[in-house]
Amino acid sequence: MFVSAECRCSSKNQRKLNAELALHFPGRKGLDKPIVWGFPEVLVCLNCGFAAFTLADAPLKELGQAYPKQAMLGGDAQFKLADLLR
Repeated sequence: MFVSAECRCSSKNQRKLNAELALHFPGRKGLDKPIVWGFPEVLVCLNCGFAAFTLADAPLKELGQAYPKQAMLGGDAQFKLADLLR
């Protein structure tokens, strides 16, 4: 849950919204993996569109088990560009 987040435009015009996320794995290999669902609160800047959220433990664990750690940058949840283009 977020109290506030620094967006690109530094606006304080932000709102919390409920979200339904269907997370797909990148590339052709991702087509064989099931969708990971998440239902976080999302903090959205109404000026620039920046959005921030935190996944609950269950979908985060699913992501960690379904996608190999070596394909991630620095052990976090950002994918390498090459993986997205496959």
